[in-house]
Amino acid sequence: MTLKVVEELWFTKVLVPDCTIYVVLHVWPYIYLFYKVTLVYCSKKKILLEMSNNHIGLLEAVHSGDSERVINLLQAGCEQSIIDSALCWASRYGNQEILEHLLRAGGDVNGEVWGGFTPLIWAAMYCSNAEVIQILLQAGSHIDRSSGRYRQTALHAAVIRGHLGFTSLLLEAGAHPDVQDRMFKTPLLHAVHKHHPACAALLIKFNCNVDMSGWVSGLSTTPLTLALIQEDLEITKMLLLAGARFHNPAIYHSYTITQYYKTVKDDLDIDVQPVYLQQQCRVCIRQLLKPHFLQKLRELTLPQPLKAFIEISELDLINQAMWKLKVFMLHVVCNHGICACM
Repeated sequence: MTLKVVEELWFTKVLVPDCTIYVVLHVWPYIYLFYKVTLVYCSKKKILLEMSNNHIGLLEAVHSGDSERVINLLQAGCEQSIIDSALCWASRYGNQEILEHLLRAGGDVNGEVWGGFTPLIWAAMYCSNAEVIQILLQAGSHIDRSSGRYRQTALHAAVIRGHLGFTSLLLEAGAHPDVQDRMFKTPLLHAVHKHHPACAALLIKFNCNVDMSGWVSGLSTTPLTLALIQEDLEITKMLLLAGARFHNPAIYHSYTITQYYKTVKDDLDIDVQPVYLQQQCRVCIRQLLKPHFLQKLRELTLPQPLKAFIEISELDLINQAMWKLKVFMLHVVCNHGICACM
């Protein structure tokens, strides 16, 4: 019996003393409604199952680098959260082609997934393709967005890796050089802690704050104090040239102010007691040109030697000298190995 017949019987008020007709009149509409609801539920479940398969397939395609499959799955339809997750993975793997497909499909370039990391932070942490960083920045990625748990930015990630190219790219794009993470550590403090002198020199060139303290191994310390404790004379000299001062010498009881003066004068041949006038002028000028130090310095009509002095050109000489020393030591080690083998 169809619903149309039931409606006719209902509205014409046919009263038949038959139990079958009574059941049909009063129960059938509910059975029909249940049937329709079940049909809708099953169809939705089928759609959700298909979308779930698409979600899993999209991530698998990104992991395998299958751009053609990514295109097909995006056309079939995926949830926004899955597209954002896939965008993070594509940024991590440095797959430029898949990254562009996901961005065109509406991937959120600032979406926080996977522990609060954005695609830009993941790219800075793991990727080796500089073009991926540029694509994300051009797509509107917030350059100073920090991660959810550790509050670290893409610049933090690049410096911790010791990736000089990414560090330079982010600083040129306007990344804040003095941003602090959850432990109040700046990129410079990370560079000192991880023994990355090239990244430290680059941050100093962009006029970062050389005296901002942060927590390292449970103690609050400045970049200069940490460099001295680690006996990193190269970075120590950079920091002193940039105007760093030896604050709170009592933080590390094993390192005294007397040791500081001995290291600076005997090992580095730098006059800090008192600081000579030329150095103090350089530090003051660098402070006055904040923020956007390099841009303002380039716009000034000053003689090139003076610009080079304000920019701390000695950093380039230090890096070149250290590079030559490393090449020499590698050469010595190689020759020693060959002689030992002979």
